[in-house]
Amino acid sequence: MPREIENVFIDLPGNNCFACHPGNELGLRLKFFADDDTGEVFTKFAPERHFNGFPGILHGGIQCAIMDELAFWAMFDKVGKIGVTTRIDLRYLAPVGFDAPLEARAKMIEFEGVKARVSASIKGKNGRDSARAVVTYALPDKKTLGAILGENTLKGKFERYIRE
Repeated sequence: MPREIENVFIDLPGNNCFACHPGNELGLRLKFFADDDTGEVFTKFAPERHFNGFPGILHGGIQCAIMDELAFWAMFDKVGKIGVTTRIDLRYLAPVGFDAPLEARAKMIEFEGVKARVSASIKGKNGRDSARAVVTYALPDKKTLGAILGENTLKGKFERYIRE
């Protein structure tokens, strides 16, 4: 039975994440679920027409954002620490349309203390991969993350998600 992954960053001051914040009316508002039997994290979504690239095709940048966010939550679910994207190797395999709800899946494939790699894919309506990516994250320490996000951004209850 899949379990919903709690978005622990919803009430982070200033957070309005395009991909996962439920209050961002222009965003994707994705929710993520863990399948502990397979070790995968997944999301299901019905792409909205304003995310169009060429007519009838979900914009490639939106597909990239979905896989980056999904991969983050797959890594976060396993490690419990904040990572920042350092690389995305992405292949578009087939057009992603708007005619059916879609599913995307991710799984951590490597973790080495300060670096994680996650594979991700978007499944087309036929269940085949329409896009695949390998996303690499660095897990910065408190000083580095403070330099990236601002020293006062991740205080209080959020500090436990920072690598020492």
